[in-house]
Amino acid sequence: MDDNKGFFETILNSLDELICVIGIHDNFKIRYINSKFLNRILRFSSKKLLNKSLLDLVHPEEKKALEYVVSSIKSDEIKTINCRIKTEKGKYIWFELIIKQLDQKNSTLLITLREIGSEITLKKRIEDYEGNLQQLAELIPEIRFWRLFTPKKFEEALKTSHEMLKTIIESIPQYIAWKDLNLEYMGCNEKFAKLIGIGQSLNILGKKNGELEWFKKRRLHHLEVREKEVLKNNMPELNVSESWILDDGSEIWVNINRIPLHDSRGKVMGILITCEDITARKLADKKLKDSEKKYRHLFENSPNMVILIDIEGTFLDVNEAFLKFSGFKKDDLIGKNFTEINLTPENFVIFKEYLEKINEQGKIGPVEILLRDFKKDYRWFTLRGYFTEIEDTKVIHVILEDIHERKLIQNKIKESEERYRDLLETSSVGIIELDLRKQEILYINPKLLQILGYEKEIITSETLISKIFQPKDYERILEASDEEELEFQIQDKYGKLKWLSGKKVMHYDKEGNMISFRLWLEDVTDKKIYEKLLYELNINFLNFSLDIKNNIFLLLDNCKSLLNSDLAIYVFIEEEKGEEIFNILTSEKEYLKVASEEFYDKFFASKLFLEYHDFPQLYFNIHESEYKDFDPLIKNHHLVGCYGRLLKIKEEINGCTCAFFRKNPVISYHDQYSLFLISVALDIERRRWNAQKELEKQNIALSEINKLKTELLSRTSHELKTPLISIKGFTELLLTLYRNKFDDEILSILKEIRNGSEKLEKIINSLLESSRLEQGRLILKPEPEDLSFLIHYCVKELIGVTSLRNQELIVKVQDNLITRFDKERIYEVLSNLLINAIKYTPPNGKIIVSSEEKDGFYIISIQDNGIGFTEEEKRRVFKQFGKIERYGKGWNLNIEGTGLGLYISKKIIELHGGKIWLESEGRNKGSTFYFSLPIKK
Repeated sequence: MDDNKGFFETILNSLDELICVIGIHDNFKIRYINSKFLNRILRFSSKKLLNKSLLDLVHPEEKKALEYVVSSIKSDEIKTINCRIKTEKGKYIWFELIIKQLDQKNSTLLITLREIGSEITLKKRIEDYEGNLQQLAELIPEIRFWRLFTPKKFEEALKTSHEMLKTIIESIPQYIAWKDLNLEYMGCNEKFAKLIGIGQSLNILGKKNGELEWFKKRRLHHLEVREKEVLKNNMPELNVSESWILDDGSEIWVNINRIPLHDSRGKVMGILITCEDITARKLADKKLKDSEKKYRHLFENSPNMVILIDIEGTFLDVNEAFLKFSGFKKDDLIGKNFTEINLTPENFVIFKEYLEKINEQGKIGPVEILLRDFKKDYRWFTLRGYFTEIEDTKVIHVILEDIHERKLIQNKIKESEERYRDLLETSSVGIIELDLRKQEILYINPKLLQILGYEKEIITSETLISKIFQPKDYERILEASDEEELEFQIQDKYGKLKWLSGKKVMHYDKEGNMISFRLWLEDVTDKKIYEKLLYELNINFLNFSLDIKNNIFLLLDNCKSLLNSDLAIYVFIEEEKGEEIFNILTSEKEYLKVASEEFYDKFFASKLFLEYHDFPQLYFNIHESEYKDFDPLIKNHHLVGCYGRLLKIKEEINGCTCAFFRKNPVISYHDQYSLFLISVALDIERRRWNAQKELEKQNIALSEINKLKTELLSRTSHELKTPLISIKGFTELLLTLYRNKFDDEILSILKEIRNGSEKLEKIINSLLESSRLEQGRLILKPEPEDLSFLIHYCVKELIGVTSLRNQELIVKVQDNLITRFDKERIYEVLSNLLINAIKYTPPNGKIIVSSEEKDGFYIISIQDNGIGFTEEEKRRVFKQFGKIERYGKGWNLNIEGTGLGLYISKKIIELHGGKIWLESEGRNKGSTFYFSLPIKK
């Protein structure tokens, strides 16, 4: 409401008018008057005028006129009258009084007093000036600026008049000009000349508006129309407001008077035009109207109830919200004291109580009160009240904000907070809230106190920061963002380090500054220990090798470290020759193998096997047991305590893990978890050990089988080659020496035998080569060669085949691909890859041979757009006898295959230190074969 008061006062005191409220029936007593204007113009203070009669200030000549106007005013009617008002020094100033009723009973009037002293003075000056002009006009009928006459006898008098009139005209703040009957300028003052931009006033003589650039630019044609009307009707036109745009683009408002000029006979001889700049007044009027409109809009449409009353409790104004709540009409309230209104007893008591408090204290609130509306329903409000002065009159502003819904919500929130507090108190998560401004602990719940080991009464923020939190961790907590995950170490009351994890929730003030934060924390010390355990186990796994026994030794050493023991052992059972054998491995890298009877008689670890479960077992004082003289582990390592568990897999007990101590141990949950993980890891390694043994046996068997297969291929190939030589030789002999003795049919048969022999020879040679490759008996003869030349040679050999199939064979190979390789073997690889590309690319297809140099290798690619390969075919294609049948697909040529070509090619390339591979996106999407050869100069 303080803001509204200031706004209201600013509006009233920014007016260039005097605003007052008077009572009609109590001799025009002033009830309100705005102080700023009053002090500035009349020099009175509002205290001196309040409750005084306005008639005491009015000039005696205007009192009766004012009384008559007031008595005759009707509802919703506005009347004006000009009166002189007395200042504090007794001087009278002219004012225009605008009078309007404030209520329908015509008991209170609102009077706006606008100072018009300057207007009255100007009007008088104009009248005097017009009179002087008329007098001059009687002497000299034709006026042309200041050279109005020439007769010598009037020179001195006219000169004096001229100087006087010039001084008057130039001193008047208005813009002044005068014209003849043709509306040609006869003169103007310097101010007018400056306005229209003509320099000196002499420059306007004899011109019309249409000849002046200033008027043409603004299209002010209507001015002359108005002036003609004045001349025609011989009636002045006064106080006409217009807006003009100046050269700099700014807008001014002018108040124009157009007055006809007469000669001594009363005949119209010209026109006088005066223009007053009223821009400031216009802007002030607009500002006042806008401000009044905004204020009234805010006042009437405020959701809060607003009441304006005097110090005696009389209602001056109320807004719509109050009327809706109270059920009254505005006329029932304005001008009446609250004691005269039928308020409910509860509301009456409240109004009386708080009005008395405001009168005593000057202001009250905000206070929460319960009021009853006209429907007899109770609602909660926040009441604020304070004094404000309107023209030195104390007025009380009362604001009632409806907080009923908020109050209900607050009650629900309070209930929720109580429940929330209960949840915090019983939470399994530690919670603390810190005030950053006061460095105080606002709240800490029992769970966190339990974690820290402190009592609530003892722990302080200083203790928290200096003893519990690590300095760097506390700084990190302060810098953390809202809801950020935190993890840090603290030290409890007993000096034990603990890990806490949780989130930070920040609270801010209205300016956005963090004032406090809450931490939700969980004790994750065990979790961190487990993470460390897992990390160490992972490190061990990363260091594992193919030596599984050594891996077990690493795990046992890890077990010894994690449980802080002095010795760790792993026992597992194997069967050898129908007898159970116990294998004992220790963290000291000892490996013992003992029979079942010896293990149960001499080793304390056998006690674990007497229980048929895998729960951890703890033993004390084992150095005093019956095994003390027999168990080499107890004797050699001076052991006192034992902690172990059996390994039970699929309901079968097949081993155990034990940790031994030189004193009776205290086993924690962390120790239990460590033993469990180590046991599982040891069992995995044992199974790998068993699997490795099985694999070794299988590998030996497979090696023997593979050797037999290789020998079979080699012997078979050699045995087939001997008769094949005879068949091929005799066939050639018959075709060479005895051709003329055979008819065409027999010759055809002999040619088929020869061709078959050649094919079979190729197959046998491939088998032999494959056998040599498997046995490692193929010897390369690398020489410096040009791979580019060899590629072009192979392509040239196959041009005839591609022509028959109408295929395009493109070579994009770099020149001078010099490296060391066995030319015959690489020729074999290139030919095989090219023939396959031609064979499995349909007619009209395209084959591209390319090369590139990368990472010290020449990479050759053979790309086709043929049938392509499936994923399964790609896995088989480089294997021995991995031929993929394509019969019936329409792509087969008379080039047969054994399924060994790509296998042999792979072995040849690998012997050269390169690689061979295949890429294909699938069936009917083509394929690309690649092989690489190292660049060796």
